[in-house]
Amino acid sequence: MLPDTNEPPDSGELHIDLLDPPYISIDNIVTSADRGQSVDLAMVALTVGVEQIEYEPEQFSALIYWLEKPSVVVMLFASEKMVITGCTTKNTATEALEIAVSKVLDA
Repeated sequence: MLPDTNEPPDSGELHIDLLDPPYISIDNIVTSADRGQSVDLAMVALTVGVEQIEYEPEQFSALIYWLEKPSVVVMLFASEKMVITGCTTKNTATEALEIAVSKVLDA
C-alpha cells in the first residue's frame, strides 16, 4: 500500500525490479528545423501528391508529410518551421530533413 503523503515513494516501496544496468533504447527522436521563409502549404499539398501528404488547415495548421524511407513524419508549418518525428538517430533526422526540403520545399 502506498503512503498517504504527497512524497513520491522510492522504487523499493513500489517493488519495481530494475535491470542493472537498465536497458535503454532510443525509439523516437523529435527534431525541429527552420528555413526562415514562409511557404504556401496549399500549393505544396497540390504539387507533391496526396499519397504521402495530409493538409487540412481547419483541423491542424501543419502539412503532414509521411516519408517512406526513412520512415518518419515531417510536419511543415506555413512559417517554414518543421517538426520531424519518428527518427532513431541524428543521421536519420538529417536525411529526412534533406528529403523534405528537396521534395517539398524546393519542388
